Amino acid sequence: MRTRSRTILGWTLLLLLAFLTAASAEVCKGSKVPKADLALYDAQVTLSATDRETTLQTHLPYGPPNCPKLLPQREYVLCYDPIHRVALWAAYKLTADDVVTAQRLDAFRTDPRLTDDETAHCDD
Repeated sequence: MRTRSRTILGWTLLLLLAFLTAASAEVCKGSKVPKADLALYDAQVTLSATDRETTLQTHLPYGPPNCPKLLPQREYVLCYDPIHRVALWAAYKLTADDVVTAQRLDAFRTDPRLTDDETAHCDD
Protein backbone atom coordinates (compact mmCIF):
# COMPACT_ATOMS: atom_id res chain seq x y z
CA MET A 1 0.00 0.00 0.00
CA ARG A 2 2.84 2.38 0.85
CA THR A 3 4.55 1.81 -2.52
CA ARG A 4 1.27 2.44 -4.34
CA SER A 5 0.84 5.77 -2.51
CA ARG A 6 4.36 6.81 -3.50
CA THR A 7 3.67 5.85 -7.11
CA ILE A 8 0.45 7.84 -7.20
CA LEU A 9 2.17 10.82 -5.56
CA GLY A 10 5.06 10.59 -8.05
CA TRP A 11 2.74 10.51 -11.05
CA THR A 12 0.69 13.37 -9.64
CA LEU A 13 3.81 15.53 -9.23
CA LEU A 14 5.04 14.60 -12.71
CA LEU A 15 1.69 15.51 -14.27
CA LEU A 16 1.61 18.78 -12.32
CA LEU A 17 5.10 19.65 -13.56
CA ALA A 18 4.09 18.70 -17.10
CA PHE A 19 1.03 20.93 -16.88
CA LEU A 20 3.01 23.90 -15.54
CA THR A 21 5.71 23.46 -18.18
CA ALA A 22 3.20 22.98 -20.99
CA ALA A 23 1.54 26.21 -19.95
CA SER A 24 4.81 28.11 -20.39
CA ALA A 25 6.28 26.38 -23.47
CA GLU A 26 4.87 27.26 -26.89
CA VAL A 27 4.84 24.30 -29.31
CA CYS A 28 5.31 25.44 -32.90
CA LYS A 29 3.00 24.37 -35.74
CA GLY A 30 4.26 21.32 -37.59
CA SER A 31 5.68 19.56 -34.56
CA LYS A 32 5.63 15.79 -35.12
CA VAL A 33 5.83 15.04 -31.40
CA PRO A 34 2.60 15.18 -29.37
CA LYS A 35 2.38 18.15 -27.02
CA ALA A 36 1.87 15.85 -24.00
CA ASP A 37 5.16 14.05 -24.76
CA LEU A 38 6.98 17.37 -25.11
CA ALA A 39 5.55 18.56 -21.79
CA LEU A 40 6.88 15.44 -20.03
CA TYR A 41 10.31 16.01 -21.54
CA ASP A 42 10.30 19.74 -20.75
CA ALA A 43 9.38 19.01 -17.12
CA GLN A 44 12.81 17.37 -16.78
CA VAL A 45 14.81 20.14 -18.50
CA THR A 46 15.71 22.04 -15.33
CA LEU A 47 18.66 20.24 -13.77
CA SER A 48 19.49 19.91 -10.10
CA ALA A 49 22.65 21.68 -8.92
CA THR A 50 24.53 18.36 -8.93
CA ASP A 51 23.34 17.42 -12.44
CA ARG A 52 24.17 20.91 -13.69
CA GLU A 53 27.73 20.68 -12.32
CA THR A 54 28.17 17.19 -13.81
CA THR A 55 26.91 18.41 -17.18
CA LEU A 56 29.27 21.39 -17.19
CA GLN A 57 32.24 19.16 -16.23
CA THR A 58 31.36 16.66 -18.98
CA HIS A 59 30.80 19.08 -21.84
CA LEU A 60 32.98 22.04 -20.78
CA PRO A 61 35.87 20.44 -18.86
CA TYR A 62 38.00 23.62 -19.12
CA GLY A 63 35.18 25.90 -18.00
CA PRO A 64 32.63 27.87 -19.99
CA PRO A 65 33.62 30.79 -22.22
CA ASN A 66 31.82 34.10 -21.69
CA CYS A 67 28.12 33.61 -22.16
CA PRO A 68 25.07 35.79 -21.39
CA LYS A 69 22.96 32.78 -20.34
CA LEU A 70 24.07 29.15 -20.04
CA LEU A 71 21.35 26.56 -20.60
CA PRO A 72 22.87 23.19 -19.60
CA GLN A 73 21.11 19.99 -20.53
CA ARG A 74 22.42 16.49 -19.86
CA GLU A 75 23.30 15.98 -23.54
CA TYR A 76 24.87 19.41 -24.22
CA VAL A 77 25.36 22.97 -23.00
CA LEU A 78 23.85 25.87 -24.91
CA CYS A 79 24.97 29.50 -24.71
CA TYR A 80 21.92 31.68 -25.31
CA ASP A 81 21.70 35.41 -26.07
CA PRO A 82 18.42 36.63 -24.52
CA ILE A 83 18.71 40.07 -26.16
CA HIS A 84 18.85 38.74 -29.72
CA ARG A 85 16.90 35.58 -28.78
CA VAL A 86 19.29 33.17 -30.48
CA ALA A 87 21.80 30.49 -29.50
CA LEU A 88 25.41 31.65 -29.72
CA TRP A 89 27.09 28.25 -29.40
CA ALA A 90 26.61 24.70 -28.18
CA ALA A 91 29.16 22.39 -26.57
CA TYR A 92 29.04 18.64 -26.10
CA LYS A 93 31.32 15.69 -25.67
CA LEU A 94 30.99 13.45 -28.71
CA THR A 95 31.98 9.80 -28.55
CA ALA A 96 31.87 7.06 -31.20
CA ASP A 97 28.85 5.56 -29.41
CA ASP A 98 26.96 8.82 -29.95
CA VAL A 99 27.24 8.63 -33.74
CA VAL A 100 24.13 6.75 -34.85
CA THR A 101 21.54 6.93 -37.58
CA ALA A 102 18.32 8.27 -36.10
CA GLN A 103 15.04 9.58 -37.42
CA ARG A 104 14.71 13.34 -37.03
CA LEU A 105 11.90 14.49 -34.75
CA ASP A 106 10.62 17.95 -35.54
CA ALA A 107 9.67 19.21 -32.11
CA PHE A 108 10.28 22.94 -32.23
CA ARG A 109 9.07 24.86 -29.20
CA THR A 110 10.13 27.57 -26.80
CA ASP A 111 12.44 26.75 -23.91
CA PRO A 112 10.49 26.68 -20.63
CA ARG A 113 13.58 28.00 -18.78
CA LEU A 114 13.39 31.34 -20.61
CA THR A 115 11.05 34.20 -19.86
CA ASP A 116 8.57 35.43 -22.45
CA ASP A 117 10.85 38.40 -23.20
CA GLU A 118 13.95 36.21 -23.63
CA THR A 119 12.61 33.48 -25.86
CA ALA A 120 12.09 33.48 -29.60
CA HIS A 121 8.50 32.56 -30.43
CA CYS A 122 7.18 30.35 -33.22
CA ASP A 123 6.15 33.39 -35.29
CA ASP A 124 9.63 34.98 -35.12
